[in-house]
Amino acid sequence: EDVDSEALQKCDGLMVPGGSLSNLTALHIARHHWLVTNGYDPPIRARQDDAGDNVDQAESETDDNEEKKDDCAILSRNLNEAMPVQVDTGERRIPPRMVALVSDEAHYSFRKAMAVTGIGASNLIAVRTLRNGQMDPDALHEAIRQAKEKGLAPFF
Repeated sequence: EDVDSEALQKCDGLMVPGGSLSNLTALHIARHHWLVTNGYDPPIRARQDDAGDNVDQAESETDDNEEKKDDCAILSRNLNEAMPVQVDTGERRIPPRMVALVSDEAHYSFRKAMAVTGIGASNLIAVRTLRNGQMDPDALHEAIRQAKEKGLAPFF
């Protein structure tokens, strides 16, 4: 199937040198996305008119060699419109304990990534896999249900 070249020009991608860094990056992005969509953190790419004086002018200037591609950013304008940027009043909402769910055959780098991100390796939940290596959907649903029942926040 042909890919619309104009659509490709609007999107960014991310290349990383290996699986460990890929897993670390995925956890960072998933955690940030969860915090933003649940109202614990303002979007990174807040528009200046939404944030008022809270946006640093240096951040809003674009490098001549770098093209802004806000349409395909993970935290796009649509997300900014759906959830207004929070004004820092000095009071912060504390998110619940976050947990990540991975297959019981997941690479050991997930434990390291959980530790490096500050989430904590003990907040990684291994989910049973089937004989074919697929994560067991029933076990996944049950693990998510149990986590939420305990007041935990599955984000990955």
